[in-house]
Amino acid sequence: FNVWTENHTIAIEGLHPDLEGLRIVHISDLHLPCFYHHNDMLEEIMLSINELEPDLLVNTGDFINAGWREFDRFDTILSKALARYGQYAVMGNHDFGTYHPHFTEAERENNVRLMNRFIFASGYKVLNDEFAMVKIGNASVAILGVITKGSFPDIEHGNLEKASQRIYGEDLKILLAHDPNQWDREVAGKTGIDLTLSGHTHGLQVGILTKRIKWSPAKYFYPRWSGIHEVNGQYLVVNRGLGVLGIPFRIWMPPEITVITLMPE
Repeated sequence: FNVWTENHTIAIEGLHPDLEGLRIVHISDLHLPCFYHHNDMLEEIMLSINELEPDLLVNTGDFINAGWREFDRFDTILSKALARYGQYAVMGNHDFGTYHPHFTEAERENNVRLMNRFIFASGYKVLNDEFAMVKIGNASVAILGVITKGSFPDIEHGNLEKASQRIYGEDLKILLAHDPNQWDREVAGKTGIDLTLSGHTHGLQVGILTKRIKWSPAKYFYPRWSGIHEVNGQYLVVNRGLGVLGIPFRIWMPPEITVITLMPE
């Protein structure tokens, strides 16, 4: 629960003047069961997000571990975190009931419907291979979101082409994609998406993270496992997550709230 706030300033070529200083707060991988009996701590984290005064709040998925019942009444806490221009989320692979040991196919489908409801009740617009347009001053921001299914190494990425259809007149494109590996495979050098936000890796909850050294065994599965990455003016930011999974602790790999401020190049 030693949450770090990581601040990044990103320079976007040709950024619309009305988007200068835009502040995006990014959270991911809450894995809500790890907050059982720690509701007050989760509420404190949500209220601390408000103190950051976000223009946009985004969540890149894995709200739960196995099934919809784990969401419990956490929507009443998550809904306390707000942003000036709205909150947006995608579902991670755990949110699809991938790891529930007893779900039938019908129960998995029902799990998806219920998860969409609970995330919506938490204050988010859920993006399932689709986009939303956000008007900020005279600028238009397209926020795309793709789903993520499956389990490593057989992760199934959502349909980015479908999510991009009918977008026009945008001044900035932001993609929410749970798995950072999707960025190298489908985004960087292949699309006009300016900024991609991901989670999923947790930094494997173990490693070394200092000003000079950043290392985790996660690198062997996710080359871009944390922090900010850039290829020819396109950016990826990977959040280490707020919750834990598997082992109920982190070793030198603290949970994270990411704050991204956009500036013109």
